[in-house]
Amino acid sequence: MVFFGQLMEIFYKKIMPKSSPLSAPTLSIAGHDLAIKRHPRRRRLSLRVRAGRVELLAPNNVALSQLKQFATKHQAWWLDALRSHPVAQPIIKRTVEEGAFWPLLGEEIQLRFRTGQRHIELTDQQLICQLPQPDKTQARHKHLQAWWREYAYQHLAERTRFFAQALGEAPSEIQIKTYRARWGSCDARRRIQYNWKLICLPSWVVDYVVVHELCHLKQMNHSPAFWQQVNRLYPDTPKAKTWLKQHGHQYIHQL
Repeated sequence: MVFFGQLMEIFYKKIMPKSSPLSAPTLSIAGHDLAIKRHPRRRRLSLRVRAGRVELLAPNNVALSQLKQFATKHQAWWLDALRSHPVAQPIIKRTVEEGAFWPLLGEEIQLRFRTGQRHIELTDQQLICQLPQPDKTQARHKHLQAWWREYAYQHLAERTRFFAQALGEAPSEIQIKTYRARWGSCDARRRIQYNWKLICLPSWVVDYVVVHELCHLKQMNHSPAFWQQVNRLYPDTPKAKTWLKQHGHQYIHQL
């Protein structure tokens, strides 16, 4: 049994001959439907739990009876993994309609649109957006994202300076990016790049990401020494990692 993030694989070396019949797309065991995913280049059987569902990965030539034997043998593992990995919540798409809500540091901020010279102001849990053409959806998106990115830069730069002082290391530059699958990065030139959508997360989770990237200035890896440094600088690291694992995908895809 091998654990690697959310991908957990178990290899089984006894493969049936090529004459074995193909199986159905799902396999029912202990009241659970296991999704069977075949690929002609796969050589071993493996199991993984993803978004609250068990997947059985197999070569094309393995019989249904062999798949069932394999899944049953390792039933205790994938049942435990299901309990440890909650079902992913549906992604709520954010709109730019009048009165809609967007997240900002874990709070829900209501959008209000007015006609006038471009100006955006945050006040009393509302974002007052004054635009020359406030009825244009494309213009709303453009100017709202520009404001969110600028707010993200100001907040993240301030938190980076705060933790950099405690760490004794500072980045050469801070950049705000748009990423589809990560919250930040640190490169060999000591530049830290943050996903602007970080500004939508709770502030204590944002702090964890800041500390994580800063610690790469000392350790450009995820070694035990790296995690020791992260936990020393930010004791709520386990809690923040769990929160990101459970909720992060919603925020990174909804805006």
